[in-house]
Amino acid sequence: MNKSKKSLLIIAFLVIGLNCNSWAQEDSVGYVSELHDLMKDAEPANDLNNAMPQQDYLLFSIMPKSYAQFKKNFFDKTGIQFGLSYQTLLQRSSASLTEKDVAWGGWFLFEFSWILFNRGKDYQGRLVATLDDRHIINPEQNQSPAFFRRDIGSLWATDAAFLNWDIYPATLFWEQDFKKDRLRIRVGQFGALAELDFFRFADPRTSFSNSQLSAPVAMIPISPPGFGASIKWWPIADSELYVLGLINDSNAKVGEIDWSSFFEIGETFKGAEIGYNIFRSKQDFDHVHATFWHVDSISTKPFPTKAGWGFKLHGSKQLKRWVIFGNYAYNTAEGGGFSFTNTQQGINLGAALVKPLNIRGELSLAGSWGQPIDQDLRNQTGIETYWKVLLGSDFWVTAGIQCIWNPTYNTNVDFLAIPHIKARIFI
Repeated sequence: MNKSKKSLLIIAFLVIGLNCNSWAQEDSVGYVSELHDLMKDAEPANDLNNAMPQQDYLLFSIMPKSYAQFKKNFFDKTGIQFGLSYQTLLQRSSASLTEKDVAWGGWFLFEFSWILFNRGKDYQGRLVATLDDRHIINPEQNQSPAFFRRDIGSLWATDAAFLNWDIYPATLFWEQDFKKDRLRIRVGQFGALAELDFFRFADPRTSFSNSQLSAPVAMIPISPPGFGASIKWWPIADSELYVLGLINDSNAKVGEIDWSSFFEIGETFKGAEIGYNIFRSKQDFDHVHATFWHVDSISTKPFPTKAGWGFKLHGSKQLKRWVIFGNYAYNTAEGGGFSFTNTQQGINLGAALVKPLNIRGELSLAGSWGQPIDQDLRNQTGIETYWKVLLGSDFWVTAGIQCIWNPTYNTNVDFLAIPHIKARIFI
């Protein structure tokens, strides 16, 4: 797609979104009516519920309350939600193996949900879709944040979300509920990490950037969004125990919807998870889960791939406004659909203070350790800290820094400092 057509398409959807975007207030019935369906922040369903003016911001309100009410009424009448956002991430490394020591990416996202079947009743069904454009800002001078690890020699990606692809429907699936919302099936185009491995501070657009914490593709050999199916089940009434399983096409291509390889080649990523949530309120909860995966060798990728399996154990505990968390992962697969998977063992420990100074957001600190599959290479350790602030009612700003000791692929240095700034506006 040439740049002029791409720009026109983005402008068109911005105009549509400004006139049709809808959101649900915290006390209204939105996309998810049950608290038990705890979802990742970056998942379209959750994003659409949160794409509304927030409270406890620092400086100013962007969208008027009348606009939010208009959008809620639109959803109540039609069952349609739209969301628009633009996010950007700027990183700089203290050392680099190449001429590029700066990574700067942008990400335009248009999200859509339409409840077409039994809205507000049992057996509700909905269509979910996104238009997704990710790009390098000034590519002649800057790297894509998701591939910055190759320039600086890091074992894990210092970001795994700000990639580079033309606008396309990265998400396009049907979601069907059964048994009073205690069984949910999805079929269509999606990415595995949209559902697997829940972590409340994993949104790479506003929270942690270190991929060990935000999108652990160095450990979990996922592929780009592609055809798949998933099932999520809450087997015990009045219990927050859940079981999740999914299968995804390992040969999915970035920037394309082509479901033929799933059926013709059949090389797939399989994931399963069992987890439990302990809710005291919507913003006060504990969480534990165990995730398991297996991936086939991938025959169509130009980089080396190796079939393998792995597991991850994760837990978080909230104590008033403090949340402590930790996880351990083990993996034998290499390559994966993004070529990022290179780590055999990983450990992450950290803590976050929710709403510091009574401003919506969090102040977080986490340490990471990773052991590469290639035992001839050195282990890597690091820390990341950031402060996420709701600057305006629809505008997040996050400032932070990653520090890496003994970067696995850069033996010229023993330490890297990578400060970053990111911003997100959503309407």
